Amino acid sequence: MAPVTRAYTDFLLRAAATGDFCELAAALLPCMWGFSEIGTAGSSGMPEEPRCAAWIDAYADEDFAQQASWCRSWSTAWPRTRAPPSATACGSLLRLEPL
Repeated sequence: MAPVTRAYTDFLLRAAATGDFCELAAALLPCMWGFSEIGTAGSSGMPEEPRCAAWIDAYADEDFAQQASWCRSWSTAWPRTRAPPSATACGSLLRLEPL
């Protein structure tokens, strides 16, 4: 496993093991959102490379897009309903601005 992949995987596992659900959602959101956008954009011209085509097909899937949208919506709304410090911690993790 590449060092950056290992670091990100360790980060996700640490968020799942030691954080609350909000922190895990905040940790997962960038990949879910980004992969959904990339998959959707890439699906208009599928590459010939089977592995790349399979990746794009998986992340262009409407079910995955709906999951990413749910995570984005939930992650924006949920911290506002939490009492401090969780709301403060989660709010600082979530910078939900489209590129």
